[in-house]
Amino acid sequence: MTNLQKQLTKITSILSKEQTEILETAIFLMIPAILTKITGLFFLLIAASKFGTRDDSWNSFLLASSIPDMLTNVIIAGTIGSIIIPILVGSRKENGKESFLKLYSSILNISIILLAIISFFIVIFANQIFPFFLQTVSHVAPADYPNPEKLDLIINMMRVLLIPQIILGISTFISSGLNIYNRFFLPQLAPLFFNVGRIFSIIILLPLMGGSPWAIVIGI
Repeated sequence: MTNLQKQLTKITSILSKEQTEILETAIFLMIPAILTKITGLFFLLIAASKFGTRDDSWNSFLLASSIPDMLTNVIIAGTIGSIIIPILVGSRKENGKESFLKLYSSILNISIILLAIISFFIVIFANQIFPFFLQTVSHVAPADYPNPEKLDLIINMMRVLLIPQIILGISTFISSGLNIYNRFFLPQLAPLFFNVGRIFSIIILLPLMGGSPWAIVIGI
């Protein structure tokens, strides 16, 4: 076995290892969490230095990401934390592994289908949904309301940003399953790499694309 193969085997072992010791679990949770916070703050600092607070490109991106972010945070994260995880934990404890896996598979498939249907509905009716969202939820003042050209840009970016939200929704379910089986390290890497992608978009893609907010969308 070559040196590279040994290193890959070692990395795979660390990623797939069950964390049962309290101290070990705390370390595996703490290190990625700290790195995620640091990279998240770094992204915001870079974005602030590149765009400022009143830049049209940055504001357009923030508006475009509002509905996709809400879809993930409210529907996916809220549902999993308050309803689905307790059900899965109870199923594994009371009915065993086989019953748990069947229930987990069913919930995962149904959730993916529902998320895809909701996203498809938003994509089709985005021209009606987004203006309604601006007026009733965001309470954007008439003076700050985007012109038709900018509105089209924001809506198109919003449609594209629904794609990573579906992926994030699926990954949230997979992460929950891994956590139930005491695999805590691997799920913690997802938000870290998410921030790395956003930082890459600011540092590399943004200059190449002439400051277009599409650079951040692609990074995400």
